[in-house]
Amino acid sequence: MFITPVSCVNNTYNATQVQNKYAQKFYGTANAADTVSFSGKPQQDPEFQKNQLRVLLTQDYRANKLAVKMPETELEKEVLLEVLKHRKNLDKYVRCRNEKMKILWDFHDYITYPEDKKDSPEFKELEHDLFKRGNLVKVLDNLNETLAQEEKKHRASLDYFKNIEAMNDNYQLVKVNALEKFWRQIEKNNINSNPDPKQKYKTEQLIDIVSGKMPLPENPEVEKPKPTGAWKPKKVILAEAREKYEKFLREEINIYRGANQGEKAIQGQRKLVYNINTTTSEKYPHIESDLSRVFKEVRDKYMRQKAILGQTEIFAVEKIWEDMDQGITEMKNALQEIAELQKQSEENPEDKSISDSLELTKQQLAETKKLWIEYLIFGNQYEQKNRDMFVEMGKGDAYDYLTGICKEILRYKELEKICNENNGELPEEEWAKLLAA
Repeated sequence: MFITPVSCVNNTYNATQVQNKYAQKFYGTANAADTVSFSGKPQQDPEFQKNQLRVLLTQDYRANKLAVKMPETELEKEVLLEVLKHRKNLDKYVRCRNEKMKILWDFHDYITYPEDKKDSPEFKELEHDLFKRGNLVKVLDNLNETLAQEEKKHRASLDYFKNIEAMNDNYQLVKVNALEKFWRQIEKNNINSNPDPKQKYKTEQLIDIVSGKMPLPENPEVEKPKPTGAWKPKKVILAEAREKYEKFLREEINIYRGANQGEKAIQGQRKLVYNINTTTSEKYPHIESDLSRVFKEVRDKYMRQKAILGQTEIFAVEKIWEDMDQGITEMKNALQEIAELQKQSEENPEDKSISDSLELTKQQLAETKKLWIEYLIFGNQYEQKNRDMFVEMGKGDAYDYLTGICKEILRYKELEKICNENNGELPEEEWAKLLAA
């Protein structure tokens, strides 16, 4: 039988002991580049408007062939030409990086392909496309060597784009809905929409067209590609990933539960990476580094809230919850024993020892349920006392950020409310949910 709650609530512990230890390192923010201003500017400032346009016009700067619409103002034209000139320096870098990432993702799909589906045409096509390159190790070595050379040669242009991303992340110059709206305009008026990749304009040609040196040929026979599904700009994808991952950490991690919380956070991140990359890796083969940066920023924010709580001694509510976990185990065992005894009683109806054992086990189960509800109420009371202490210290916002939408904590409060509405007892359907988990 799990222990009485009174012996738990007097124990206190250091709040820093529940801080998660994350097992992986991720990319940081980009270094500053002279070509981009990072200072906050009033909206009427031309440099502020330029920075907004830089964010809007670089949403797919890592695509092999860029989507571009003709600029509507002189300022947009100026910024677009600036973006295109930097991108022209990176054409080879982007092409090699995209090829490298496509190989890596295709190989991942290849080695994780279900065994029972390896006779399918899809797998055969994947296998052919992957290994037609020859020795993949040598191919990747050559690509890495080329990338290193291009990074060294065009560091200023790489920093230019990295700093635009960092600038919007730090100052939120353009909101997500504005990014998506502008991207739809680009797609609708894309001058580089030829469905044949070989017929698309190179960056140098786009510069000539936008600057007026090269006329834009009219070709009514070229049909614009029809959209295939709900494709989204990279900025939108990253913003959604940020929101989902932060929500995951706040919902799934109970800061009172120390064990395996860091691994749970990483598992949530892996799930997001898989879901995003399986649908967007072909369009954005570079997105894994952007996601790593986003996840690191979210975790840093989460850990800052933990740091705010500091070295405060609070009631060890997790001790109560651990005993409740033990109570759940005991109740599951009791149900299993009851089922076995009932079967034996049906087979041996005259055996009084079996019927006595069955009745005793049912009584023990009822007592355990009653005690479990007492623990439930104690746990909620002392979690609330902890919250009150943090509020008194001016740390209530941080505590609410870490616990306010935690599924486990909210579930315990919900169960207490149900008990209050049912004369201090849980309905059988709620017990069924608890004991089926």
